[in-house]
Amino acid sequence: MLEEARRRELAEARRRVQPVEQHAFAYFLQRWQHVDPTTRLEGTDGTVAAVRQLYGVARPADAWERDYFPSRVQGHDPDALSHLCASGEMVWVGGGRVDETAGTPALTSLRFVRRGAGRAWLAEADEPPLADAAARVRDALAQHGASFVTDLQAVTGLSTYALRDALRELVAVGVATNDTVDALHDVVRWRPI
Repeated sequence: MLEEARRRELAEARRRVQPVEQHAFAYFLQRWQHVDPTTRLEGTDGTVAAVRQLYGVARPADAWERDYFPSRVQGHDPDALSHLCASGEMVWVGGGRVDETAGTPALTSLRFVRRGAGRAWLAEADEPPLADAAARVRDALAQHGASFVTDLQAVTGLSTYALRDALRELVAVGVATNDTVDALHDVVRWRPI
């Protein structure tokens, strides 16, 4: 009897849901994503709300603060991202693809995720193809845990630029991240030498 009542309830719910025209759906999405000028968010609270709504979405790394947040938030507050990372709520994770000329991963995207929820958004990676320097840094991080740049240089013997490129490669495969937005900015602006 309960099963029959549940089926009738579901059938009624399905009858109430009607498809809409594509333009109506697009307009809804623009408002829901706060891209429509009438629904834009504001300031620090708006930046926090926007990043939470976009958790898990991978976008080009350099476009987040240039395009995505300013289009949704009037007076976007970049420090709000730092506060979310520092509070332990959020982490950033890079993504990439193998650069055909170098044969190693290149950073192409970035996503923000709630700390502890990365497995919901990130696929288990196979052993990524890494350059020798990146493999040395990965091994040093596995052995010593989170480390400062100077500590990694001492352990790996890499120059500043070689270490920087290795870290960018590890970010591209999702092996390395950091809990500060300043480190994120550094990784995004680094270009291989």
